[in-house]
Amino acid sequence: YSDRIRSRLWSNAIELYENAARNHVEYAAECYDWRNACDDEQMYLCRSTGEKIHPVHYEMLQDPLLDAHHDASPFKSPTAKTKYWYWES
Repeated sequence: YSDRIRSRLWSNAIELYENAARNHVEYAAECYDWRNACDDEQMYLCRSTGEKIHPVHYEMLQDPLLDAHHDASPFKSPTAKTKYWYWES
């Protein structure tokens, strides 16, 4: 595969780490129980990308003390692709 195609098919190490960190924070917020997983209707929506965002990330932005307890937060990553989200419920 070309580099362009390969970059679209597979994640690099940084993307894998960011996804795993985000998933860990979201799963922890759900008390490590798949039955507590948020439904699509409970997610926030990014107006600029249409991406659905887990409520825990919004809560962490609202309360800086929450972020201190989640060292794996994707918001601390300097390589995060989306830095500015516009929230609507």
